[in-house]
Amino acid sequence: MVKILATADWQLGKALSGARAGANQFREQLFLTAEHVIKEVSSDFDIILILGDTFDRPDTDWQMIERVAKLLRSCEKPIHIIPGNHDYWHTGGVLWALNNELEDANHVTIHSDQQPCRVESLGLTLYPGVLKQRMDLSERTSWIPERKEDDGLRIGMFHESLPPFGEFDPDVAEKHDLDLALLGDWHGPKGEDSLLDQPDRSLWYAGSHEAQNISHSWLGRVLSIDAELGREPIVTPIPVGSLRFIDIEFEFTPYQGL
Repeated sequence: MVKILATADWQLGKALSGARAGANQFREQLFLTAEHVIKEVSSDFDIILILGDTFDRPDTDWQMIERVAKLLRSCEKPIHIIPGNHDYWHTGGVLWALNNELEDANHVTIHSDQQPCRVESLGLTLYPGVLKQRMDLSERTSWIPERKEDDGLRIGMFHESLPPFGEFDPDVAEKHDLDLALLGDWHGPKGEDSLLDQPDRSLWYAGSHEAQNISHSWLGRVLSIDAELGREPIVTPIPVGSLRFIDIEFEFTPYQGL
């Protein structure tokens, strides 16, 4: 049994311009919750998967990059990160800079190429989809090879949007013989019928660790996954968010003054 912690869409360095004077406090909470996930929640897991948009901008300031590098370096668990549409991989970009800062941290892997990554100690193979542009139209699944006997658990890591909001194939797990397809990009439920969790397709969105704007009335989460080859995974959302935006309707009663 492998215990996997899946998280995504930290959006560190987010502008949050609508928050005005509270923007700095919101930005700091995004980091503090990520810190809580890495330093405390992860203690019960064997591996951490970060499914894109660790940062909100490809030109995030150096202070934030250093804070994230220090945080990831402090963790003893293997950490695997893929780029998202906000922090896509390119020379000089934020993940490129983070990768250079973590050159001595062998337990952290930032995937810059689409190729299988065997984690021998845990008996699994990761298949990372890698975005190299914000609007990357390249193919991110056709490269996945057929199953080999020593692959162990086959886990796809993607940062994509499913129909009706995008064009990523929701049946990617079945078509490419993946035991799990784990996604970033959707921060929380979209509409009344949430598509975040699709166990019949072996597909789950991690969701964001924190609410990101005033349209988000849900609490941020990460995923706890107990996976074993040949068995259905046990996937449990863990609420970790501290921020929540609440929409309240009220009416003013006209003042009946003298």
